This record gives sequence, C-alpha cells and structure tokens, in this order.
Amino acid sequence: MTYDKKDIMKQAWVLARNFSFTNGGTAKEWFGYALKQRWDFVKLMFAPKKAPIERVAAETKVSSIKNWFVDKNFDLDSLMIYQGREKITTLQETAKAVFVKISNVYGKSFTTWVPKSCLA
Repeated sequence: MTYDKKDIMKQAWVLARNFSFTNGGTAKEWFGYALKQRWDFVKLMFAPKKAPIERVAAETKVSSIKNWFVDKNFDLDSLMIYQGREKITTLQETAKAVFVKISNVYGKSFTTWVPKSCLA
C-alpha cells in the first residue's frame, strides 16, 4: 500500500489554513494537528476491510434469559419490561448471540443482543 505523501502534505496545509481561518492562530500552529488528521484519514481509507458478521436465520426460541445477565446489563426501564414480559421474539441470530425483542403486556418493548450462553 503506497501513499502519495506530497498530496497528503498539500491537503494538510489546506486543512491547516482552514483551521486557522475558523479558529484563529496561524497555519503553522495548526499544521501538526492537520497533518495528523490527514494521516488518520488515509490510514482509515487504506485499512483492510473486516469481514461482515455472518447472520443466520433466526431459529432459536428464547423463553428467558439468565438472571445474572439481566441484572448486569438491563437498566431500570428494561428490567421492568423484562419482568412483565409477554413474549420474547428472536429477530436476528449469529453463531454466538441472538438479537431479541422483549415486549410486555402494555405494548412497551426494547431490543438487545444476548449471548447464547446466557439463554435459560
């Protein structure tokens, strides 16, 4: 992977001038910051692409979630919905986790990822 260093330096100077115009100061004062911004951008553009998470059809039926997971990860509103749950619907599934929608009898609901090891 090769970078055009001359082009990156030119873009950094343009960015430094824009920073100095909008925030005050001189372009020389802003150049170090602008150069770091440009290098971060270039490295992000040339970074290797991550493989997408493989999702399978949602087939796992969830009846409940282990208590320690609920206590650790649910806030008060989610906990109230979970305790008065009417149904738990599996929306998506990966090899290690399920994405569920938990609904209560009052029509409130929330969605969350739950590891398969935490299903009861």
